[in-house]
Parts: sequence; structure tokens; C-alpha cells
Amino acid sequence: MTNIQILRDLTSDILVSMFYLIPETQPEAVKENFEYAANIRAEKLDIIMMFCKRTAALMAENFLGTDEITDQDICDTLKECINIIAGNFIGKEYPESSLIVPIPTITKNIKSVNTMNYEKINLYYNEEPTQILVLIE
Repeated sequence: MTNIQILRDLTSDILVSMFYLIPETQPEAVKENFEYAANIRAEKLDIIMMFCKRTAALMAENFLGTDEITDQDICDTLKECINIIAGNFIGKEYPESSLIVPIPTITKNIKSVNTMNYEKINLYYNEEPTQILVLIE
């Protein structure tokens, strides 16, 4: 199994168990209207997750247990999500490594996010894609 497949499966499990998202099959018409990019950049490992607004808001509502959320709540939830995913991925795939999971960042101007040379894969929730990108040096 490749790193992107392992990361996809791990991400799917975490989004279901911690953020209560129900995975879907790829819809017929996919609009990649990503509004948030969460990023973990560690030594020799870069993970980016791209989220559409509706899915990101639902994740925050489910995680925080309220439907009264702010944009800051969404950003904090997405940073926590990628932090959990990266920590689990590093622990599973690099157990002997001294890699430390750094503080995640959020980018709202996703056009500025360079995704060239990354392996990419989509998961689908609420008829929207969530994209996982990984670059391992």
C-alpha cells in the first residue's frame, strides 16, 4: 500500500470517528471549491488537506458540539484535524523516527498553495471533495 493510500485510510477513519462525517462515493459532478488548506510541514514530510466550506463547517459543528461556530472555530478544528492525522501517520509509518509534528497552519487563499509534485487523493463528504496531498522527501 502506498503512503497516499495509507494516509487516505487513516484520514477516513479519523474523519468518521472524531468528526462524525459519513464517507460517500464520488458524486457525478465534482466541484473542487476548496476554501481552506490545512498544512503540516515537518522535516521530509509535507501534508496538506483541502476543505470545502460546508464540509469544514460541519466538521467544526460536530467536533465542538454546537452549530454556533465562527470562522476561527473552523480554522482551529481543521488545524486539530490535520495535527491528529499527521501524528497518527508519522507514528504508524515512521515509528522509529524522531519526526516531530509541528504546529499546523491554515491558508484561506488556497490559490497561493503550491501543490505541484504532491501525491493527491480525494475523499467525499456532503457531496464535496476533501483532498489529501502528501510530499515525502
